[in-house]
Amino acid sequence: MRFRDTFFLTSLQTAVRIISAIVLNKIIAIYVGPAGLAIIGQFNNFAGIVTGLASGSTQTGIVKKVAESDSKDNRRKIYSNALLIMVTLSLPSSMGVYFFSESIAELVFYDKSYSGIVQFSAISIIFYCLNMYLLAVLNGLREIPLLTCLNVSLSIVALVIVSILTGDFGTKGAIIGIMAAQIIVFTLFSAYIWRKYGRELFIISKQLIETTTIKVLLKFGGVTLVSGVLSSITLLLVRTMIIDASSLDMAGVWEAASKVAVNFNMLFSIPLVMHYLPKFAQLADFGKIGKEIRTIVFIVVAIAFAIIFIIQYFSYELIVLLFSEEFSSAASILSLVLAAEVFRIIGGLYLASFMANQIFLKPIIVDVVFSTSYVMFIFLWSYLDKLDLNTVAQSYLFATMIYSVMTYAFHKALGMKH
Repeated sequence: MRFRDTFFLTSLQTAVRIISAIVLNKIIAIYVGPAGLAIIGQFNNFAGIVTGLASGSTQTGIVKKVAESDSKDNRRKIYSNALLIMVTLSLPSSMGVYFFSESIAELVFYDKSYSGIVQFSAISIIFYCLNMYLLAVLNGLREIPLLTCLNVSLSIVALVIVSILTGDFGTKGAIIGIMAAQIIVFTLFSAYIWRKYGRELFIISKQLIETTTIKVLLKFGGVTLVSGVLSSITLLLVRTMIIDASSLDMAGVWEAASKVAVNFNMLFSIPLVMHYLPKFAQLADFGKIGKEIRTIVFIVVAIAFAIIFIIQYFSYELIVLLFSEEFSSAASILSLVLAAEVFRIIGGLYLASFMANQIFLKPIIVDVVFSTSYVMFIFLWSYLDKLDLNTVAQSYLFATMIYSVMTYAFHKALGMKH
């Protein structure tokens, strides 16, 4: 599929995800306020850690290996081994979450009454993993129209269910709705995909189990796992330090600014990475890869900063429109947070080139340095008793600058070697 077609479809699904997220955040903000938004952020980070462990974070590996496969038999081998990894890891993960639900509820949500929510999350883990598996397979097959339908369905179903349950049951209802959407969408789409591809995407065949393939997928998974788990743990730690230094409401205001930044990031990164990850997998010359990245970076930076410049003048109105008056203090840091996301988008492109060429150590180093620097900056401000929204945003900006510079430096060094 041509870049123009890929960009259109992925931009479409990204637009739907962003619009759905905007509407959903508005509903959540109205019903549960900053404190509720902070708790939902805690759940999302907790879910990110658990699903990363339960799936082996093999999505990137699945995309690459499926894209590279030149025969149906090779692809079936990847499907079987990927499913085996997910089933093997998700069962103990679900059991651990279920049996330690009370402790997790107190640690993550600051309230033991959330133990029932945690137990339900243990049941939903496998559905999170299977949805990630289907998304990765469809991306590797370049089934962009079907991939778009799946992503759009996840967004719309989540919007409808979470909106209804939040209105009726508050924060707990919102969390239940997030998990229920994963279960419903997988049930519907798995039936459709079964009819189109047969059972090969859903069967673990003993004859196709291969240690080499499992190791390759887990190597990719190791990088993604470190990145995902580090990211989620970092956000949990930052949110906890904000709560300790100020309040749950301030953590919710920071969460609001972060959500705007995430949507801003998705607008660029999802279409770019989905197009370039398989493409980078076919290029062995880092010089050519670097040229591709530099070309798109100039365009991205120009468009992104033009958007930030406009947003800066309407930041207060934007925050009130997207959330509510209770979140208005987020307007003062919005331009800083969005500028930080530009550095993350640039760094993400370089990281995609590493992953596509099976370079695993450097992405891990970058993620470790980013997370460590971010937490350390926050800790320093907290120690100096100067932790507020502005210093949190500054810390995030400095950390993303380090992230971007490191990815470029590593890529430059690899280009010189090759």
